[in-house]
Amino acid sequence: MIICDTNVLAYLFLKGTYSEQAKTLLQSDPVWIAPPLWRSEFRNILATYMRQDHLTPQDALLIMHEAEFFMKGNEVSVDSEEVIALTSSSKCSAYDCEFVALAKRQTLIHPAPDSRYIPSGLVNMRCSYRARSQLRLFSSARQGQDWQGKASRQL
Repeated sequence: MIICDTNVLAYLFLKGTYSEQAKTLLQSDPVWIAPPLWRSEFRNILATYMRQDHLTPQDALLIMHEAEFFMKGNEVSVDSEEVIALTSSSKCSAYDCEFVALAKRQTLIHPAPDSRYIPSGLVNMRCSYRARSQLRLFSSARQGQDWQGKASRQL
């Protein structure tokens, strides 16, 4: 099971720098989970693609439906208390801490001694420990700089 960052999910459905690694990751572990927040973030990625004329609205909607079908039954809500606690003890956004709270609950990562960062050395990144280590995503991917304008619809 992988707690999947929205950017990793986007690489699976949109051709980009790490698309092949995302496919390999899927083959190694086909069960990906994420907090419901992934939907809004994924829609925002699609909106960026549309604004940059990489996708039509019809293609964006098709991709969204494909991603929703893929994640069906794998959305896991997180506890607000845990998210707030993680946010207050780190430099991470509440968005990032939703993914971390889910990973902690699934016991896939453990708190790091340095509470200024996300547990287990994720250091301001939201991928699960396994996804981060396999995909070797950089912090620019978290900020959206890696995928914006660099991909087209994967057919």
